[in-house]
Amino acid sequence: MRKTSDGAIRYVRMSHYGDTYDRGVRIDLSGTAVDSRPAIGARADGNIYVAYTSKDPLDQGAPNNEQLCVRTSPDNGATWTAGYHVRTNEAHNHANPRFGRSDNGSLLLTYEDYASGHSEVYFREVAAGGWSGEIIASEGDATPGYCPSVCGFAANDYAIAYQQGDGNSSIIRVARYQSGAWTRATIVAAAAGHTNSYPDIVTWAGDRLCVVWNDFDGANSQAWERRFVLGSWVVAQKLYDANAMSHSGVRACTGSVIKACRASATGVSAVTSGADTSLMTGIAPFVSPRTLAWASDGTRSYLAVASDTGASGQVFLKRTDLVAPAGTIRVNGAASTVGGDNVYVKDNFTLSFPDVLDDWNVTGTYGSDLFTNGVTSIRLKYANDPTAAPGEWTDLPTDPDISAEIANAPWTCTAKVGSGLPEGLWFLKGTLTDTAGNTYDAVSGRVVVDTSVPVTSLAVSGTAGSNGWLRSDATCTLDPGDENPGYTEYRLENTTTGQKDSNWTRYKGAFHLVEGKWKVTYRSVDRVGNVEGSKISVVNVDTTAPVASIMRPDKGAIQTGYYKDESFRITGTGTDSNGLSWAGIYVDGKKEYETAREGTFNMAYVWKLAGVKEEANHVITVKVKDRAGNVGAISKNVYVGNVAKDWYFAEGNTLPEFDEWLCVLNPGDEPARYTISFMLENGEVRTAERSMLAHQRDTVRVKDYVSDVHAGVSVKIHSDSQAVVAERPIYFRYKQGIDGYDWKGGHNVVGVNTLQKDWYFAEGTTRFNDGDGNQFEQWLTILNPSDNQAANVKITYMLGTGQNIEKLYQVGPHSRSTVEVAKDIGINQDVSTHVSSDISVAVERPMYFNYHNGVAFEGSNVVGATGPSTEWSFAEGCTRDGYQEWITIQNPNNVPATCNLKYYDAKGKVTSKERVVKPLSRDTVNVLHDVGDNQDVSIVVTSDVPVICERPMYYIYGMDSGKYWNGGDSTVGNSGPSTQYFLAEGTTISNFDTYYTLTNPDNVKACNVVIEYIFGDGTNLIKEYSLAPHARTTINVRDAIQKQANVSGAIWSSFPIVIERPMYFDYNNNGTTGGHAVGGYGVD
Repeated sequence: MRKTSDGAIRYVRMSHYGDTYDRGVRIDLSGTAVDSRPAIGARADGNIYVAYTSKDPLDQGAPNNEQLCVRTSPDNGATWTAGYHVRTNEAHNHANPRFGRSDNGSLLLTYEDYASGHSEVYFREVAAGGWSGEIIASEGDATPGYCPSVCGFAANDYAIAYQQGDGNSSIIRVARYQSGAWTRATIVAAAAGHTNSYPDIVTWAGDRLCVVWNDFDGANSQAWERRFVLGSWVVAQKLYDANAMSHSGVRACTGSVIKACRASATGVSAVTSGADTSLMTGIAPFVSPRTLAWASDGTRSYLAVASDTGASGQVFLKRTDLVAPAGTIRVNGAASTVGGDNVYVKDNFTLSFPDVLDDWNVTGTYGSDLFTNGVTSIRLKYANDPTAAPGEWTDLPTDPDISAEIANAPWTCTAKVGSGLPEGLWFLKGTLTDTAGNTYDAVSGRVVVDTSVPVTSLAVSGTAGSNGWLRSDATCTLDPGDENPGYTEYRLENTTTGQKDSNWTRYKGAFHLVEGKWKVTYRSVDRVGNVEGSKISVVNVDTTAPVASIMRPDKGAIQTGYYKDESFRITGTGTDSNGLSWAGIYVDGKKEYETAREGTFNMAYVWKLAGVKEEANHVITVKVKDRAGNVGAISKNVYVGNVAKDWYFAEGNTLPEFDEWLCVLNPGDEPARYTISFMLENGEVRTAERSMLAHQRDTVRVKDYVSDVHAGVSVKIHSDSQAVVAERPIYFRYKQGIDGYDWKGGHNVVGVNTLQKDWYFAEGTTRFNDGDGNQFEQWLTILNPSDNQAANVKITYMLGTGQNIEKLYQVGPHSRSTVEVAKDIGINQDVSTHVSSDISVAVERPMYFNYHNGVAFEGSNVVGATGPSTEWSFAEGCTRDGYQEWITIQNPNNVPATCNLKYYDAKGKVTSKERVVKPLSRDTVNVLHDVGDNQDVSIVVTSDVPVICERPMYYIYGMDSGKYWNGGDSTVGNSGPSTQYFLAEGTTISNFDTYYTLTNPDNVKACNVVIEYIFGDGTNLIKEYSLAPHARTTINVRDAIQKQANVSGAIWSSFPIVIERPMYFDYNNNGTTGGHAVGGYGVD
């Protein structure tokens, strides 16, 4: 209820204890009269009473006097009844109406009635039945009473406090009405210079009274209080005396205790003796005894202030609020409570309190000033414990900086991270403070501030090797290195195999890496969303030992007996997909050579043989270590000794049409004495002694020692101490005098220095008068040099058709047997042969032929191969006009053999072809079909299973020079290239052409070669050559030595090569033409 500046009386209805209100309703009776001093009272039944003074006549009375008017609302101010006068004495004025309440619920009204010269105090009770009659509370016209205030204990028990007198004579009186009887008391007596005025009286504690009033001393207003306790008035107390105003509008209010308040120039304060509490600030109360109104509903106190604040004055309301506000915190829009889920942040985040509620503002809507907002501020702090003591909380930094306090709704701000809120686990607290000063701590759940990206580490476990390698499968674990891990992921790349992950794999536990060089790329993302940059670690795993290889010796023996200071160059290496770190060569367990320098693992060690135990086995070992520390080793048992002191030749005869020779080479530094044993077909043995100088070649005509005719003459050569090399050329007119034969020619073989139980022949045929006009007669000659033991021999013929035929023979001691193959298998068969014996023997395969109906008449002979091999090399080969070259492949296995043939020409071109040979059979390759014509070629045959290879050739030699020497030869392949060769036969005499063909199998390196040409007179000639990579080189011996002579050869190369010596002839210049070829005798 308020009076406005236009003289109108307006009523504002409020609800919920005053924190919501309607727009003001004008309730005075006229817009023309001057209305003032409104007062309002309410009953519990909803009736509202408004009393005010007005000059409105209301159809009665003169308008010049102030009449007391009342308007009533039966429904809490929703509707109003017509106005009426409470007192209509038109000759009197009425002023200062005030309502009070009785403890029994009655509404009391008191007011002034004054006329000329006097003023009286009246009061009335408003009960359920209506108004009671007027009662004069003051003492009569002679004692004027002003500014009354009323309260009551029960029916007919009321108390009225009023000011009696003016100025220095004013006193405060209390009149108590009890069942028609009055008692009066002076609360404060008159005092010089003091004006006591505007008392306010309330009941408290059931039967007690309290009166407060204003005492103005001319400069300051003082607030006083006096209480009625236990039937008597206690001494008055001064509550406040420093207000430089003429009036401070002192008011009292009762609840469980008595409260008093007073106005100052800038606000309203609650006053007690010795204490002063601010109730309202920032306003300017009117300087008037009526500027304050204070009441209680029994629970809450309500304070209204008329203020000069604003253009036309305002009324402010405040009430007692004992209920703390409430609210919850939201972090980035998500509710957060203690014990709830963690909230993770890495950047500035939003902090809000969207559901702030207060007893003063239960609707959640907010007004434009702090008095209608309920909550006035939210103080922001953080700590690492939600139960931390007040002093353990720290102001929360915000962006922008608001000094850790949200001052107004909407209750939201941006918390600052990084340079503000540090990393860690925090609880946030918003302390809500309402207008009454009540506080509530809204505490969040755990807020995890994490601005750091994860720092993932990779741990690798396994068997440690060298150089950072592991020698077992690696077990890898990833640790995100973050207190708030989200997930970790990785990708793998094996640079050894090329395996590479295209997608990330989420890490779920340890993973394992097998052999290879691995790149592990990994990263982590934490719960907050911080993303780590990818890291790469290298994990090298090598669980496989390196492969050690012994390249030299490649045979099972190291030959001695040639030179005084002999040595042997041992070579070895190792391979590993990840590289080697060390390698060494051991002889008989002693380390003789080692290297740990990259690029030096192709090792060579020169083993000095002087003093080494001869005629004994020795162990050569190559050990290698890879970069991971895995060790690989290979050992080879080699026989060191003079294995070239004995030579055997199974074939030979002294028939009239045959001319057999022996060529014996002593390439060494000492003279040689040797014995020749001629073993005849009848078991007789004849011997001859011969000698040679150092570096000399000896030539022996067999008929000079066996002059009588023998169809079978095998030979053994034995040197006393010096190693020698022996060949046996034979020249013939095969079946001379028999119609259709007289096949002229010659053949040659290098002798056998180690007897064997098994011999293999890839080539062979019994074609006779076939469709191509071929006539072949094949023989096997078997020598048993044993003195007393017969040899039981089985011959297995492997036909080109795949059929196998077996035959058994017995060869007596120190004798020779001859087998005509066609009698065993029939004619017109292509055949490979395996000869096996229960004791060691020597076997050759002579063949005689009329090739292609007279193209070539001659014969060929070979010593068998001692066993299958996966690699065979041929230095010689030709497809020029007049030449037909073949490769025959014997597969003695029960599985197919896949063979690769590489052809090397003189210009370094390499041609590759593949063949598959059926099990236990023989295959024939036409070289012309593979490489074309007019080619000089060397051949290397490799197979996935061991096989035996030969190279038969048929030719008309010297067509371009008019010689037309027709013939043919066959050579068993070289299964082990060497760095040292000897060739015992060779001649450049008239009608003999001798060649050396050399193959360098290396794809990159040229090979340096030294050849010592050794003559029969003990002289020699040394020449050097360079062989181009993967090429065939041909040397014309006549051109090399520039003379006619019987000549042998000793050849040394910088690394293993293949050598053959083809020879073409017209023997004795009598039309016995042809040729023969042998592979050089490889020493190592």
